[in-house]
Amino acid sequence: MPTMVKIAPNPAFKADSEEQKKAFAAAKAKGVIECDYVTAMENIRLGGSLYTLVTEETVASTSAPRRLEDMDSEELKTMMLTAGVTPQKQMKRAEIIKAIRLKLDAVTIVDEDGAD
Repeated sequence: MPTMVKIAPNPAFKADSEEQKKAFAAAKAKGVIECDYVTAMENIRLGGSLYTLVTEETVASTSAPRRLEDMDSEELKTMMLTAGVTPQKQMKRAEIIKAIRLKLDAVTIVDEDGAD
């Protein structure tokens, strides 16, 4: 079974001729293409960097726990409502973080390992 990879039009591609502009427009219309590794490398090499490999993002970096201080305002608002903090018209960032921490610290997690 061949190794499958994804290629996409290279946003940094600079077309020198009208033919290349048409080829790039067609590639953009197709979007991301999944093909075997050898075909992908040939398309990249022969296309004059028209295509680029699409790399998969690591799951560990996106699923790591985040600190409240690192969250943007929208994420803090969502976290505040999820934790059950009553929002006020205007709140400082430090007040929101403190209120969320107080709510989360009040929660006790009980293990069910000893239950029969």
